[in-house]
Amino acid sequence: MDNFTIRAVEDFAHVGLPIDAAALLLIEVDGHPVQVEESAKVEDICKRMGALNIRVARDAQSATEYGKPAAALSAFPA
Repeated sequence: MDNFTIRAVEDFAHVGLPIDAAALLLIEVDGHPVQVEESAKVEDICKRMGALNIRVARDAQSATEYGKPAAALSAFPA
């Protein structure tokens, strides 16, 4: 999401997005447990590319919480 979209989603859904961020990338890794365990590779790539903040869901509750911005974004027409 670019900053304009971050602000629009935050104004609409109040999900706690960092409205001062220039951009935000939401990545979801799902599938077989072995594939999900490989999400550490995704995290490593993000760090190497200069990600300033990485949040990793460690349980179902945090996955639901982290999924709220994506759910709110889906409310906007393409």
